[in-house]
Amino acid sequence: MSSLETLITNLKSPVQKSTWSAYYEEAAQRNDYLDQKKNIITKWLDEMTDIKRAIDLGANEGEFSKLLSARKIDTIATDFDPYCINELYRQ
Repeated sequence: MSSLETLITNLKSPVQKSTWSAYYEEAAQRNDYLDQKKNIITKWLDEMTDIKRAIDLGANEGEFSKLLSARKIDTIATDFDPYCINELYRQ
């Protein structure tokens, strides 16, 4: 059983580039776009303290899903780009 668990744990899907896989790199080049967006989301979360669950549609690699999860909000992250979601899963 432990051999099977080790095998499964070590499985890695290939890292591939896709339409959206460079989103954060590209967005980082737009002055402080990502920082502003994180600040907006953080402000909303500060105001809505009773949130228990959320869904991040178009999550890409889940940067904003991680903000929710850090606040102990059960979060579903979804995106049509399987390579981005796989990267989130790997993290």
